Amino acid sequence: MPRARLFMREAGDDDFVEFGVVQVAVDHHEDKGELGLLMVNGRHKNKKKKHVFFPFLPDNNYKRTTDTCIEWRQSTPPADYCYLAAHFLSENSCSYIWAIISCVQREWHANNHEGSVYSRSASCDLMELPPVDLSSLPLLLKMILECNFSDKRRIAKLIAQDTEFFLKLSGLSRTLEDSASIDGLHLIYQLVRGIILLSNHSVFDQMLSDEIVRNTIGALEYNPENPKAENHRISYENDLKKDVIFRKALPVENNAVFTNLHQSYGAFYILDVMLPNLDEVAIASLKLYAHTKSTMVRWFLEDDLCFTQELFAKLKSDCISPGSKVDLVFVLV
Repeated sequence: MPRARLFMREAGDDDFVEFGVVQVAVDHHEDKGELGLLMVNGRHKNKKKKHVFFPFLPDNNYKRTTDTCIEWRQSTPPADYCYLAAHFLSENSCSYIWAIISCVQREWHANNHEGSVYSRSASCDLMELPPVDLSSLPLLLKMILECNFSDKRRIAKLIAQDTEFFLKLSGLSRTLEDSASIDGLHLIYQLVRGIILLSNHSVFDQMLSDEIVRNTIGALEYNPENPKAENHRISYENDLKKDVIFRKALPVENNAVFTNLHQSYGAFYILDVMLPNLDEVAIASLKLYAHTKSTMVRWFLEDDLCFTQELFAKLKSDCISPGSKVDLVFVLV
């Protein structure tokens, strides 16, 4: 989750007081079903994590004051209100949260400010998704494309909880390819694109896993607006051959390095090659996801003392060919 330093100022006070470093998520309140910002403070040792929930409200007056700061006035019944400022630790994190807030604000305007569109709705009680089969694809697609932003979060959670969802979708896609059902493959494309628009990182983990990612890329080839799309699966797999260089340059024992590396690359590939015209929430979400995975790769490698020692030993060695040193520099980059 994005991290930020949270500052609060009560109505009537002059100065902000720092609450601490928090993890920031967009989620629903467990009891009320409202959508808002969930702040989790878990920095202090031997202390239980503290959760603070700030529901999205039309009169909160959200502002992005810098590349890394979002400020707003939060209504806090029975008191009047308080002012808050979240100073994010990275611009990507701030952009992701701000894109969601902007989407929420647009839906308020679309609904003519008739209260919060994020209180409990009929679809809030949705307990399961339709089965992943050809007859249910139109219903599943309609559910994903026509729901409001709040319900998208709920649908994304249901998808993330179903560990077989993408396996079933991949199997269905292969069946449609074998039967040359172009109309069905166009539905798969729209569904996969719609799922990406849900902007859920747990869903991205599944879509971009080593087992599923090639099927995800393959499904996005069947864009009805670009019927002559190239075979991106081959292009993607050729790019992944850089792994071979990575593995030959230095042995890495932790497979999590490559899992996160693949997921980061897959997110950038979808963003830059497959779906460059996504909405701002999906773009910000994919960028944050990719950078988070890249950061995790760096952390894994920094913690691997043998890897670090061998890397710099080879860079300093006179026995290594210039070409091999270029490969090592690629690892550093």
